[in-house]
Amino acid sequence: MGNFLDNFGSSGNGDGDFDHPNGVAVDSNRNFFVVDLFLHRVQKFDPSGNFLLKFGTNGSANGEFSLPVGIVIDASDNLYITDAGNDRVQKFDNNGNFISLFGVPGTGNGEFGQPLGIALDPSGNILVVDSINDRVQLFDLDGNYLDQFGTSGAGLGEFTNPQGVAVDDFGNIIVTGSDVLT
Repeated sequence: MGNFLDNFGSSGNGDGDFDHPNGVAVDSNRNFFVVDLFLHRVQKFDPSGNFLLKFGTNGSANGEFSLPVGIVIDASDNLYITDAGNDRVQKFDNNGNFISLFGVPGTGNGEFGQPLGIALDPSGNILVVDSINDRVQLFDLDGNYLDQFGTSGAGLGEFTNPQGVAVDDFGNIIVTGSDVLT
């Protein structure tokens, strides 16, 4: 069982404040990044919870967000953030500098309908929950489409608006949907 250590932040829009914090990830230096859904930004904190930096604003240009949700950090400490309102994933360095993006609105391979959860598989590839399209898509670290699984429905391997994704130490992929854990 975990022990409560500390908390920080308050409701607001200043540095270190939040308005619907959502995704969180930790880099190799134990700094952590918090994605804020309604402030359309990401904030970086040191291991003690001290504010370090923020990046992002509401919009659709490179480095801007419309409802960012999920975050994952690769072995090189690059950040991948799902940008649900813009139907894409954006890649940033550890200081919040924009590197690239992938995905456009749609239903085809590499296209998204509200990307939400994001995780890395044991090979370092990116799994992205494509919620409206009821699937999970797989990309390499450069954003190239590799594969996908899932379809609409309530049976095994089927989803209804999947939300989150995680990968365990054995490479099993766990997906949360509206009412189920697959």
